[in-house]
Amino acid sequence: MERLQAVQLLIEFPEDLDDVSNKLSKFCFDYDGEQVVLTLKDVAKALTLFIKGAKTEDEIEKWANLIEGREDIEFFEEDDEILDEVMHKLANPCLQGKLTLEYCEEFLHKYV
Repeated sequence: MERLQAVQLLIEFPEDLDDVSNKLSKFCFDYDGEQVVLTLKDVAKALTLFIKGAKTEDEIEKWANLIEGREDIEFFEEDDEILDEVMHKLANPCLQGKLTLEYCEEFLHKYV
């Protein structure tokens, strides 16, 4: 599997995050090339899965941590600040507070 295919799979929030993480670990951390774009729609999908009970808070945190800081992922330009803020919150619940249904619903109402 090529790097960008693995990154795209990560963004789509697959059932097996560990498998995707293992695939991504085969690639060098430093990267200077084409990037996969993360959008508000991608985050909305993850938060909707949480609301429906299909993903746990820990799974959302793991997903966000796998995305945050990757050089092969860029945030959709028009929503860069919002995406940066929400991904930081999702990846750092100890610093930013526990993920709640209310936060997810508010995010979806405001941005989607």
